[in-house]
Amino acid sequence: MYRIVRSAAYAALLADLDQARAGLEQARTALVHARAEAETATDSAIRAEDTAETLYAALGRATATAARAEAAAEAEGAPPDGWTAHTPGAALPPAAEVIWRVQPLSLGGTT
Repeated sequence: MYRIVRSAAYAALLADLDQARAGLEQARTALVHARAEAETATDSAIRAEDTAETLYAALGRATATAARAEAAAEAEGAPPDGWTAHTPGAALPPAAEVIWRVQPLSLGGTT
């Protein structure tokens, strides 16, 4: 079986094929970029989640009063002779000089 195709029709078919190939290449390029953006977004989400977990863990040890903070420090194993509590108005000792310290946590302008 044979089909007769006019040269003008053949040229149009080739042009359509070239256009389809160009569209396919554009779609592949867009896919590569979309995958890269998705990977970046995933990495950012993971970092945000890690940061949130770290912040939650830190605030999980926050207490309403200095006395409760001292009791919590002792409950976590802080030897009373190896940590200091903050005296209001006094400067905090450098972290390198103490094993544990209880200090005020400022939340929205309050301590």
